This record gives sequence, structure tokens and C-alpha cells, in this order.
Amino acid sequence: MPLLMCCNNLTGLKKLAIQPPTASAGSSRWPSFNPCLPACLWLHPKPWASKLTSLEVHNVPLTATLPPTIPRLVQLKTLALVACCLQPSAVEQLFKGLAKGAPRLQVLILSQNDLWQLPQEDWHALLELQELDLSSNQLILLPAGMSQLTTLTALHLQHNQLPSVPAHLSTLWNLSHLDLSHNWLSGLRDTPHFSALLSSWRQLRVLRLENVSDKRGGLKLPAELQQCEGLRELTLGHQFSLDWSSLQLLSCCKALHVLGLAAMSGATVPFDVSMMLSKLRHKLQVVWD
Repeated sequence: MPLLMCCNNLTGLKKLAIQPPTASAGSSRWPSFNPCLPACLWLHPKPWASKLTSLEVHNVPLTATLPPTIPRLVQLKTLALVACCLQPSAVEQLFKGLAKGAPRLQVLILSQNDLWQLPQEDWHALLELQELDLSSNQLILLPAGMSQLTTLTALHLQHNQLPSVPAHLSTLWNLSHLDLSHNWLSGLRDTPHFSALLSSWRQLRVLRLENVSDKRGGLKLPAELQQCEGLRELTLGHQFSLDWSSLQLLSCCKALHVLGLAAMSGATVPFDVSMMLSKLRHKLQVVWD
């Protein structure tokens, strides 16, 4: 079915998902597909999108061009532009459009775009954002403007090239889900202020730190992790090096329910840590796979 659709048929639509057709079973060739978006995304949204709250676009190459209708979807709460080959200029266009007053996004997903930088300005346009997914890009830094996202509860940064976690993220007081896995963090060696960040993130429920160590630095859990009293899930798997003794502090994390140690089953666990984990087995699920 072609992606070009009649706008009149979309009146009253609340959710719209756009992606290319998949290859037929047993075929190694993709079907004939013209990677364009529905024409309605270049028209004024009032006739057809007055009720649209969710727009998802997957695997359509937008590159530097952002459909002008998107920032004008006044009811939009969720926007996902996934694997769209977005260039930084397109994200800047999006932010500038949102800064004009509408919509008030709650979920923004920009994953799998190979983005190497983010806008420096107009982050105030996302003041009601609750979830931000920047995973599977090539980010090496996070702009200071992100400090304005004080309503954010979930931040997905996995599979980037971040060498450190910036101190200005301390203002994300409502953060409950944070994924920093698979970044170049050298065991947080270059983030000495990570302890202070944890002191600010008192609402954390899920913290994922898989594969964040290397030969430059092993991962050592900071004592301030105990201040995240509601922490329920902590994943530490696939480490080059892990300071096992630092896991002793987990006995003070009363709400912790899941400890992920994927691909770490072959490591030599110190006896005292092994005993601690054994004592917690009635309330703590340790996942080794």
C-alpha cells in the first residue's frame, strides 16, 4: 500500500505511524518503495490533524528536511522520528518550530539517527517533556540547554559515544529512568561529579550502566547511590572491569529488586560480595544472562 494518503480520510485521526513496507517472506529484495511521507505532512494541519496526539515515522530518510507541519500539530504529545537519517539541522528546525508555542510534547524519540550533536538553544520548547530517547546515535556531549527539562522522568542515552555525564543534568530532579549503557564512560572515571548527580536524582527507579568501563577505568558504584531510596532496578552487565567490593552498598538499597549482571557470570566474585547477594536473594533477583 503506497504511503501517499488522502488527507480527507485522516480527519479525526489521533495516532499516525509511518514506515516502509517490509520485505516479503523468503525474499532478499525490498519491494519497490518511494521513501516519501504522506502529502498531508506538507499541508496545513487544521483540516486533518486537529486531534492528532501521536506521530511516529520510522525508516523514512528525512536527512536535513523536516516536514513543516510537524511543529504545528497543536495536540501532539508523542513524536517519534526513528532511523530517519536526521541531520542536526533538522532537529534544530524541530526545536525552533516547537518554541513558537505548540505542541507541548510529552514524549520525544530521536533514536537511531546517527546524530552527532544536538541544538544548543530552544530547549525551553520541551518544558513539559517526560520522556526523551536519544539512544543509538553518535553523541559525544549533551548541551547545557537540557538542564531545562525539569519535568523529565525518563532519559535514554544508551549506545552513544559520551565520555562523561555533564553536571548540568543535576536539575533533572524528577528523573526515574536513566540508561547510560554502552557509552565511552571509562567507568565514570571522567565524571567525578556523578556522586553529586545521584544526590540530585532522588527519584531514580531504574539505572542502567551496562558496558561503561574499559581498560582506562573500571566501574565503581558511588556511595551516594544509597540516597536513591526508590531504586528498583540496576543493571551493570558487560563490564570490562567492575569493582565488586562497591556492590556492598546495595545491601542498603532497600527497594532494589533486580540486579542485572549479564555476561559477568565468569568473573571472580569476592566471597563477602557473594555472601551479601546470597542474603538478599529473598528480595533481590540477580540476572546473570
